[in-house]
Amino acid sequence: MNKDTATICTDTQTTASCLHLPPDIRTIRCVGDSITEGWGLPDPQENAWPALLENRFCGVRFENYGSAGAAVQSFLPNAWTSTLASHVALSRPAGLTLLFLGTNDSEQLTPHFADEYHSLLHRLLKDGPVITIVPPKTGIPALNRRLETIRQVILSAGVPVIDLWNTPVELGGDAMHPTIQGQQQMARHIAQSLVQLLRHTPRDCQDMAIH
Repeated sequence: MNKDTATICTDTQTTASCLHLPPDIRTIRCVGDSITEGWGLPDPQENAWPALLENRFCGVRFENYGSAGAAVQSFLPNAWTSTLASHVALSRPAGLTLLFLGTNDSEQLTPHFADEYHSLLHRLLKDGPVITIVPPKTGIPALNRRLETIRQVILSAGVPVIDLWNTPVELGGDAMHPTIQGQQQMARHIAQSLVQLLRHTPRDCQDMAIH
């Protein structure tokens, strides 16, 4: 296998089943909340979706900048931009950023969410390409109605999107956080979506959503 080619391997980890990704994608920055951090998992460093993706991709490092409770809206005390994870993430280069935020904003959703989301997105775009991720549905119908509003903002943000909204994801007892199996389901969908999206140039990727 060419050491200059980034690849994604299937669960069998055989060279014959690997798919190629652009060789300039060596580091992927994963921005998120407790779902990304791996809250409630036995071993977040091994069981959260960024770590699961790193096991699938050969030669690509997935850096986990998830922070429990993190939100998009900067005026909230739990804004991601106020976290230690944010300060570390924004001080390091990345070939690509995966932006997986929004669930916590549903609790205190304001008309400013769209502007705040675009502001965060533009800050991350200064460091390179960004792919946004729509969080999966929770098991709480009232919360999902607010999350649908957030989903529409993410889908219309003008960058490539991986939409987990209708992806079956096993949730834990709180009906919000994925179990280990749920994290695996998300990682599988994100991995295959990344392969599809990164086959295209950034120009071709505009307004592209993977469902």
